[in-house]
Amino acid sequence: MAQRYAFARWRNNPIFDRVSRCPNAPTRTRNFKSTPTSCDGCGESKKFDVNHALDCKKGGLVTARHDEIRDELRDLLAHVFSPSRIRCVPMINPAPMRANGTKMHVPSASSSSDFLNTDRGDLLNRDFWEGSTDTIIDIRVTNLDSKSYKNLPSKKALERQETEKKKKYCKPCENQRRNYTPFVVSTDGMLVFEARAFLKRLAKLLAEEWEKPYSIESV
Repeated sequence: MAQRYAFARWRNNPIFDRVSRCPNAPTRTRNFKSTPTSCDGCGESKKFDVNHALDCKKGGLVTARHDEIRDELRDLLAHVFSPSRIRCVPMINPAPMRANGTKMHVPSASSSSDFLNTDRGDLLNRDFWEGSTDTIIDIRVTNLDSKSYKNLPSKKALERQETEKKKKYCKPCENQRRNYTPFVVSTDGMLVFEARAFLKRLAKLLAEEWEKPYSIESV
C-alpha cells in the first residue's frame, strides 16, 4: 500500500516530462502527442534520448526527482509521526567520534572541515524502527540504463550502491546511537532490500494508524 502510494505521484510528476516525450522512451512512458527535438535542460539535440533525459545535470531534474521521493516519504511519515519527530537533511555525524563511540573535543578555533563530517541524510525520523531512537533515511535514485551500469544486472547495481552507503554511514550513525536506512531506488521504481523493508514497515504503521487491514504482497 505504502509503496504504491509513495511512487504513484512520483511517476506522474513533471520530472518525467522530458522522458515521456522522448522518441526513444519505452512504451509505458512515451507521449505520442509531443516529441521534443532537444533537451530542455542543456539544449542537446543530436544525442538526446531517454538516458540523456534521466542523467542530464542541467535544468535541475536529477535533483528534483530525488527531492520528490524525499517529500513523498516525509508526507507518508507525517501521517504516523508528529512533526517534531521528522526532520529533513539531518547531519549524519553532528559531532566527531572516537572509535570507541565517545565524543572528541573540537577546539573552537579549528576549522570544522578538519574535525566534522558534514555529510547529511535526507530524513530523520524518531521511533521508526524502535522507540526513542532516531533513524536516518538516505535516498539515492539511479538510472540503470546509463553507461555505468550497462553490463551489470539491475539488482546487483542497486545492491552495490546500498552496500556502499551502509559501509560509509552505518558506523557513524551507530556511534550517534542512531539507525541508518539507505533508500536505493531506480528511476523506474525498482527497490532493493533496505528500501523494501522501509516501505513494508511504513505500510504496517499506516495500517495501524488508519485502522485498516494490512495486506501482504511481494514487492
